[in-house]
Order: sequence, then structure tokens, then C-alpha cells
Amino acid sequence: MKYRSIKLVLIIIFTTISIFAQNTIKKEYNAGKFIISVIEFESSDGKAMIALFNSEESYSETGVNFKSNALEIADQKAEWIIDELPFGEYAIKLYHDENGNKKMDRNMLGIPSEDYGFSNNATGNFGPADYEDAKFIFNTSGQKHEINLD
Repeated sequence: MKYRSIKLVLIIIFTTISIFAQNTIKKEYNAGKFIISVIEFESSDGKAMIALFNSEESYSETGVNFKSNALEIADQKAEWIIDELPFGEYAIKLYHDENGNKKMDRNMLGIPSEDYGFSNNATGNFGPADYEDAKFIFNTSGQKHEINLD
């Protein structure tokens, strides 16, 4: 009877360890390191306000971003490294908050007066780039995405 109890306890312990090991392995294959590099800022003043979206709905004007950050700009470049980003479909919006007021400044006609950009260097007509043009697939750890602000 004593050996049966010990055997049962060992089975429970090994099963629990196996489940945790599978979850760890699964996580490694479903997420990875993602690097966003933004180049060609007109100046290194202010910050790059960047947002990552994981669906077309969240990318819309009223949507909520998946992740966001205010990046320091050095030598007219900025970089954001996201560890353990789940693999999937994403799109990026960003603007150069040169004056530090945490909003995209516009002129009297509503045209942005601060530089902005989108993933895939997509462009928009009278508004942000379409999600279909800005979306990309993140599926490899260490993948890098570069955005040019011209």
C-alpha cells in the first residue's frame, strides 16, 4: 500500500512537470522577438509615438492598439524591440511627436504637420494607410521591420 501511494505521487509529479514543459515549449514556438526600426527622422527632437495593432478592427480610427511605446530618437533613428510578441498579423502606425505634446499636430486644413508613417511604408490618401496595405505577418523570431519617414 505504501509503495502504491509513492507511485501515485510520482506519477502526479511527472505529469505536472510534463504539462509545464509542454506549455513552455508551446510558448517558444508561438512568440518571438520582433524589432521595429524607424529611420530618416528630420530631427532627433521629441519622441516617436508608435502603436502596434493586431487586427483590422483595432487599426481603425476608433480602435485600441495592441501595444504602444514612446521611443527615444537618436541620430534620427529609433528602435523598438518587443520580446515574446505572439506570432500573427499586425500593422503599425507612428508619428514624430517633435514638440512633445503627445498628439499629432495638424495645420488649419487638418493636414498633419508632424511626420508619420505606417508598416510596409504604406501611404494613405486623405487619412491613414489602409490596413490591407499596412498589414504584415510576424512569424519568425528576430524578424525586423523597417519604416522610413520621408
